[in-house]
Amino acid sequence: MSEQRKHKRAILMSYLDIYDTGSETGVGYVVDISHGGMLLISKDEIPVNQTFSYTIEIPAEVREEGVFSINATSIRCIQDDFLDYYSTGFSFDVISDDQLRIVEDIVAALEL
Repeated sequence: MSEQRKHKRAILMSYLDIYDTGSETGVGYVVDISHGGMLLISKDEIPVNQTFSYTIEIPAEVREEGVFSINATSIRCIQDDFLDYYSTGFSFDVISDDQLRIVEDIVAALEL
Protein backbone atom coordinates (compact mmCIF):
# COMPACT_ATOMS: atom_id res chain seq x y z
CA MET A 1 0.00 0.00 0.00
CA SER A 2 2.76 2.47 0.87
CA GLU A 3 4.13 2.34 -2.68
CA GLN A 4 0.73 3.60 -3.89
CA ARG A 5 0.77 6.70 -1.66
CA LYS A 6 1.17 10.00 -3.44
CA HIS A 7 1.31 12.06 -0.23
CA LYS A 8 3.27 11.58 2.98
CA ARG A 9 0.87 10.77 5.77
CA ALA A 10 1.21 12.25 9.23
CA ILE A 11 0.37 10.10 12.23
CA LEU A 12 -1.35 12.32 14.78
CA MET A 13 -0.36 12.44 18.45
CA SER A 14 -3.93 13.47 19.30
CA TYR A 15 -6.88 11.84 17.59
CA LEU A 16 -9.47 14.18 16.07
CA ASP A 17 -13.22 13.61 16.45
CA ILE A 18 -15.01 13.19 13.13
CA TYR A 19 -18.73 13.58 12.44
CA ASP A 20 -21.12 12.98 9.58
CA THR A 21 -21.80 16.53 8.38
CA GLY A 22 -25.49 15.97 7.62
CA SER A 23 -26.57 14.12 10.75
CA GLU A 24 -23.85 15.46 13.08
CA THR A 25 -23.44 11.87 14.32
CA GLY A 26 -20.03 10.88 15.64
CA VAL A 27 -18.25 8.48 13.30
CA GLY A 28 -14.91 7.91 15.01
CA TYR A 29 -11.44 9.45 15.19
CA VAL A 30 -8.94 10.63 12.59
CA VAL A 31 -5.58 9.00 13.40
CA ASP A 32 -3.54 10.11 10.40
CA ILE A 33 -3.96 12.62 7.60
CA SER A 34 -2.24 13.81 4.42
CA HIS A 35 -3.01 16.07 1.48
CA GLY A 36 -4.57 13.09 -0.23
CA GLY A 37 -6.66 11.47 2.48
CA MET A 38 -7.00 10.22 6.04
CA LEU A 39 -7.31 7.13 8.18
CA LEU A 40 -10.00 6.92 10.80
CA ILE A 41 -10.87 4.37 13.42
CA SER A 42 -14.47 3.61 14.31
CA LYS A 43 -16.61 1.15 16.26
CA ASP A 44 -18.76 0.54 13.18
CA GLU A 45 -17.74 -0.81 9.79
CA ILE A 46 -17.79 1.84 7.06
CA PRO A 47 -18.79 0.71 3.56
CA VAL A 48 -16.03 1.05 0.95
CA ASN A 49 -16.27 2.94 -2.34
CA GLN A 50 -18.75 5.43 -0.92
CA THR A 51 -18.37 9.18 -0.60
CA PHE A 52 -19.10 10.86 2.73
CA SER A 53 -19.29 14.44 3.90
CA TYR A 54 -17.41 14.80 7.18
CA THR A 55 -16.68 17.48 9.74
CA ILE A 56 -13.49 17.11 11.76
CA GLU A 57 -13.05 18.87 15.09
CA ILE A 58 -9.76 20.74 15.30
CA PRO A 59 -8.26 22.13 18.51
CA ALA A 60 -8.65 25.92 18.71
CA GLU A 61 -4.88 26.32 19.03
CA VAL A 62 -4.53 24.73 15.56
CA ARG A 63 -7.32 26.64 13.77
CA GLU A 64 -9.52 29.32 15.25
CA GLU A 65 -12.69 28.06 13.56
CA GLY A 66 -12.32 24.70 15.29
CA VAL A 67 -13.77 22.55 12.48
CA PHE A 68 -12.79 21.30 9.06
CA SER A 69 -15.34 19.95 6.54
CA ILE A 70 -14.41 17.75 3.61
CA ASN A 71 -15.82 15.11 1.27
CA ALA A 72 -13.93 11.82 1.25
CA THR A 73 -14.34 8.43 -0.40
CA SER A 74 -13.71 5.26 1.59
CA ILE A 75 -11.16 3.02 -0.13
CA ARG A 76 -10.64 0.24 2.40
CA CYS A 77 -12.02 -0.91 5.75
CA ILE A 78 -10.24 -3.46 7.93
CA GLN A 79 -11.28 -4.78 11.34
CA ASP A 80 -8.46 -4.67 13.89
CA ASP A 81 -7.61 -8.17 15.16
CA PHE A 82 -6.85 -7.00 18.70
CA LEU A 83 -9.15 -4.04 19.25
CA ASP A 84 -12.85 -3.69 18.68
CA TYR A 85 -12.33 -1.07 15.97
CA TYR A 86 -12.35 -0.73 12.21
CA SER A 87 -9.64 1.17 10.37
CA THR A 88 -10.95 2.90 7.27
CA GLY A 89 -8.79 4.66 4.69
CA PHE A 90 -10.25 7.59 2.77
CA SER A 91 -9.14 9.64 -0.20
CA PHE A 92 -10.15 13.27 -0.43
CA ASP A 93 -12.26 13.81 -3.54
CA VAL A 94 -11.40 17.46 -4.11
CA ILE A 95 -9.29 19.55 -1.77
CA SER A 96 -9.20 23.33 -2.01
CA ASP A 97 -6.21 25.52 -1.24
CA ASP A 98 -7.82 26.52 2.08
CA GLN A 99 -8.41 22.86 2.98
CA LEU A 100 -4.77 22.09 2.12
CA ARG A 101 -3.65 24.84 4.50
CA ILE A 102 -5.85 23.37 7.23
CA VAL A 103 -4.31 19.92 6.70
CA GLU A 104 -0.85 21.51 6.85
CA ASP A 105 -1.78 23.28 10.11
CA ILE A 106 -3.04 20.00 11.59
CA VAL A 107 0.17 18.21 10.60
CA ALA A 108 2.41 21.02 11.92
CA ALA A 109 0.66 21.04 15.30
CA LEU A 110 -0.22 17.39 15.86
CA GLU A 111 2.18 15.12 13.95
CA LEU A 112 3.99 12.56 16.09
